[in-house]
Amino acid sequence: MKEIQILEQILEMKNDRSVLIKRFQELIWNAENVSDIFSILAYDLDFYEPNEKLREESPCYYGDDRLEEEIKSVIITFLSLDMKVITENMNWKEQLSEIESHFGFHEQRDWTPDIELICSLVEKYSDSVEVYVRAIYAIHNILLEENYPQEKGDVWTDLLQRYFNESHHKFSENAEYLFFVGTILHIAEWYFGLDDDFKPMKKRLCFRMQKKASDKEPNNILYEWAYRRLLMDKAYGYLASQIIEHHKEKIDWLKNKGFPGQYVLDHLQMSNDE
Repeated sequence: MKEIQILEQILEMKNDRSVLIKRFQELIWNAENVSDIFSILAYDLDFYEPNEKLREESPCYYGDDRLEEEIKSVIITFLSLDMKVITENMNWKEQLSEIESHFGFHEQRDWTPDIELICSLVEKYSDSVEVYVRAIYAIHNILLEENYPQEKGDVWTDLLQRYFNESHHKFSENAEYLFFVGTILHIAEWYFGLDDDFKPMKKRLCFRMQKKASDKEPNNILYEWAYRRLLMDKAYGYLASQIIEHHKEKIDWLKNKGFPGQYVLDHLQMSNDE
């Protein structure tokens, strides 16, 4: 991270401290979103004075010892906060992965606590594309493939439609969202409150979302494969083989996306086998 890099340089390059401090301050003051601890430090650095005699002019001035203490403290504090965010992110990924690990076995399982956990994660991470995508896939899978009490069906269908409508409003310009939700949307689309069954494919929302994802990232071969697969275009099998054989980064990206990623990987493999 640029801020930490400059602070470490200030600690190491004592002869260039004044120049580096100015560079750090300009970086912070010109940034739109910056951590408060960096903003406070940038202001405080105005009182750093390397010349001992000049420091006598004001009790606010301080020298190298205090400078190094403050910078080290800021670095440690920021890295601790950053690790906390990483840990929290890993926690929700692991929680969703645990729910997803039960899919496909038709267990006699009470899905209610899982749905409640999904709801709490969506509420907590309401700006996360991946949380919404995995919530949508999870609820859709439970409704379509798993065993649950009949009285829960309407409630969970309403929840799925709510999350779809909310997320589509928030992320309709996000290519990753368009790709994943467009992929699942045409499977039992009535669960999403849609009536696209008898429309030509190019007029169905699932296609329009995937085509839009590809238009936004025209060099993304995975997104191109997705919309061509819906059209049963001759090229989609070839594109699938190219992704599997020559685009390991796409495969790794999908593997990191939980159940939605695995769902796409399965269809990618089927496309390659056809």
